[in-house]
Amino acid sequence: MEPNGQRVTHGNRAHASVTSPRYLEFCRSIAEQMAVRFGHNPNVVGWQIDNEYGYAFMSYDPVTRQKFQDWLKAKYKTLDNLNNHWTTAYWSESYDNWAEIPVPIGGHNPGLMLEWKHFVSQAWDEYQRNQIDVIRKHADARQFITGNLMGFFDGFDHYQITEPLTFASWDDYVGSGHVDPAYNGLAHDLTRGFKRQNFWVMETQPGAVRDLGDELAVLAVGAGHDDGVRGRFVQRNRAHARVGRDGAHLAVRLALGRGGLRRALVPLPADDSVEGAEPGDLLAVKIENIQ
Repeated sequence: MEPNGQRVTHGNRAHASVTSPRYLEFCRSIAEQMAVRFGHNPNVVGWQIDNEYGYAFMSYDPVTRQKFQDWLKAKYKTLDNLNNHWTTAYWSESYDNWAEIPVPIGGHNPGLMLEWKHFVSQAWDEYQRNQIDVIRKHADARQFITGNLMGFFDGFDHYQITEPLTFASWDDYVGSGHVDPAYNGLAHDLTRGFKRQNFWVMETQPGAVRDLGDELAVLAVGAGHDDGVRGRFVQRNRAHARVGRDGAHLAVRLALGRGGLRRALVPLPADDSVEGAEPGDLLAVKIENIQ
């Protein structure tokens, strides 16, 4: 449900509610069946929970509000304690009934807004642990469990979210324009810092990606350009490895598809083995291999 109370309609992604008991039940059941089926498969090396954790979208339905109020009650015990911590006497914001506490939309009491952020982190953490528990129950210990994050995205507490994961990973997209090496390196360092260990890059962008508002092939991979940007994607791949990326790029957007926003997804190595190869040739070989 949207903040304005309108229920979303079918036809897009990230429509689920991580506070819905019914949804969590389905998630757990699906994860368990997949773990039973693939948990001992030698070709399965690991598991990724969700995709970018649904951008931390929350449903503003009555169930979510009730859970938020219950969570606050468990933390503060009494309304007097909550009112005192939030200084609600200022501007006549005091609460005398737990049911009066809203889900904050827009500007609100700073204490309320901060606790909502904490609640969102807790909700997404419970959502992933709901699946991690059953996966670990049925899967080989050698199979890792991770989740792809989004750099400096601030929708939830990344340290809390990555705590139960084997390692952190993230999606490294340029967006529009050209790579900012300092900012890109900082995002890598941030991801490595979540668990104080090396990380994976799960997705990256070698060319135009329509849903990012980028109509330029900013990295000119295999595009025949001789303007100094040829091979930049290979350079980025090598740079990723040097700042602490252990894993391969598991999903690389190559081109815009006729029926969607993205096309081929191919893995790339995590080391310097791509050195000397032309990007177009390298990716062509990968595509041929997966065909």
